[in-house]
Amino acid sequence: MQVPYAKRWQKETDKLREIALGCNLTEELKWGKPCFTFLKKNVAIVIPLKESCALAFFKGALLKDPKHVLEKAGEHTQTGRWIKFTSIKDITALQLPLRSYFYEAIKLEQSGKKVELKKPSEYTIP
Repeated sequence: MQVPYAKRWQKETDKLREIALGCNLTEELKWGKPCFTFLKKNVAIVIPLKESCALAFFKGALLKDPKHVLEKAGEHTQTGRWIKFTSIKDITALQLPLRSYFYEAIKLEQSGKKVELKKPSEYTIP
């Protein structure tokens, strides 16, 4: 699948797709990016950025992260977590842990578990 806006990160995108598809996920094009689903539920998405290529897990906040590679996309991000890559070498080095993240994300979808979101009243308003 040729990903729009991803020419710079095409090799990295292809490698992440290969790993995700090897975990029996279904690939769909959503928001112009490869999105991986399990039973029609979004599990992860590959996001080509200007300086890196990111793999984002929709319920990443619930994933165990023994490699400490999952990051919040922003200060107030509650559910998603991503890993940024700048080379095929980076992805290859994490190939086995990535597979375990995908399988754990699939189990989360099977369980129906959801991320507990903060209530608006819990936010600090300047």
